[in-house]
Amino acid sequence: MKVLAVIYHPVAGAGVVPDVVAERGHELEFWTPSEQALPRPLGEYGAVFAFGGGMQADEDELHPWLSTALEALRACLQDAIPTLGICLGGKLLARAAGGWVGPAPRPETGWQAVNLTDDARG
Repeated sequence: MKVLAVIYHPVAGAGVVPDVVAERGHELEFWTPSEQALPRPLGEYGAVFAFGGGMQADEDELHPWLSTALEALRACLQDAIPTLGICLGGKLLARAAGGWVGPAPRPETGWQAVNLTDDARG
């Protein structure tokens, strides 16, 4: 299976994901929306990882390529491609799903419990 890693910033890479994807016998391709076109149509990927970056998810005017990444994530959701967003990627995925993303009224720190819904378990 082909897996896409969306990299928004060279310093914020894919971490251990390339090794894990390779161990499971899949092929990982990288896409940096600020520098290149999507390597292949999204429908050819079995999964997508959207990673972090130093910019904010609502800074479209400063980083016009964010809209390209956002449209790709919307397509992933529309086509039910399993997609995981981490840091900036998670914020963009929330925007792609119709959520609001912007400055928090106060800083959030620490760990929070996360529970799966019945839909997520399925």
